[in-house]
Amino acid sequence: MRLVNMGVPAHNITPTVSLIVAQRLARRLCGSCKAVHDLPQEALLEAGFKQAKLDSMKIYKPVGCDQCNNGYKGCTGIYQVMPISEAMNAIILNGGNAI
Repeated sequence: MRLVNMGVPAHNITPTVSLIVAQRLARRLCGSCKAVHDLPQEALLEAGFKQAKLDSMKIYKPVGCDQCNNGYKGCTGIYQVMPISEAMNAIILNGGNAI
């Protein structure tokens, strides 16, 4: 949709775009000073976690030390990749939208 909004004709989009990537950056906890954080299991279940995973999962919180910035040290990328299929190409050519 963004390319169409910028004025790129649909017949130019379909042969050139083969993959869409979305990126978010997430802060990383410092490995030296992180502490285990006890959250209620009900809250985690409401957030979408499965009961089977909760038994073996540990959640940490930032603490802060002389090696980090308030408990965080660096960041990591979280990526979502979506290949463009033939069906998506047909939707783009027919003027489909993101809704």
